[in-house]
Amino acid sequence: MIKKLKNPKVRIFSLSLAAILVLLLIAVLFRNLFSNSQWGVEQQFNLLLAMIFLILSISALLVIRALKHWGYSQKPWVTLFAAYGLPLLAIVITYVWLQIEQAPVIEGRLVDSFFRATWQPLFYFWQVMILLFSLRFLFPRNTDNRPFLPKHAAIGILTGLGCGLMSVFIISIILNLPANQSNAITTATPPSFLRWMTTILALTLAPFVIEKFFRQILLQTWQIRFGAVRGFWFTALAFSLLTFQPVLLLPALGSALLFSVLIETQPFGTVVIAHALTNAMILLIGWQWVF
Repeated sequence: MIKKLKNPKVRIFSLSLAAILVLLLIAVLFRNLFSNSQWGVEQQFNLLLAMIFLILSISALLVIRALKHWGYSQKPWVTLFAAYGLPLLAIVITYVWLQIEQAPVIEGRLVDSFFRATWQPLFYFWQVMILLFSLRFLFPRNTDNRPFLPKHAAIGILTGLGCGLMSVFIISIILNLPANQSNAITTATPPSFLRWMTTILALTLAPFVIEKFFRQILLQTWQIRFGAVRGFWFTALAFSLLTFQPVLLLPALGSALLFSVLIETQPFGTVVIAHALTNAMILLIGWQWVF
């Protein structure tokens, strides 16, 4: 049986070395796969994205393990900075990978077009991975012992549908303002693999980790530090501002306030269902509004 490495420095070094070896293996496989000229553009895009998802996952894990090693456990502001204050890291990783690993048909402007169509969903993936690994390694497990009954699922469904309709209504009004119509930007259509991956993420893992972090860890921490009322509002404002989308500021603020109230009276699963259905409504009506 292999003994576990107890020295944190050795563990970080071993994990980093393993990550480098994996990335080198990916690079070799990537070039060999693209040596086949029969691969179409869509297939090459999807393969690129699969590689980038793996690279971002490994990078997020390394960041969180390093934070734990440096003694930043149970510090929500550090997790916020890693997930939302380091967007350039995810963006740079993606862009550099695209420039280095150019496939035969992905050249010149195609790289830039692909990058514009994909950076925001990939940033979303980065946020979810950082929060996921933070919950695993930086914060103690906080379980909700309240029983989850069918009526709680029904409350989550109704809340999610109502919140989703409210969000869609607000977004449609904002987008139809004359100023926004004149400044409309046409973006490239993202590859199908990216849309499916992002949709699945937004309906499953993302609601769980985001609600776990914002509505349990961050809300409780800030209410202890700033008081119940100010902590409540600070958490909702942070959730809204960190969407980095002007059109989503008001819908996100309304959702954050509603979910923060819901978590006080309902089991955690109710809030997760409401969040997932809100995401589903927005993605169903207009992917381009969010990404």
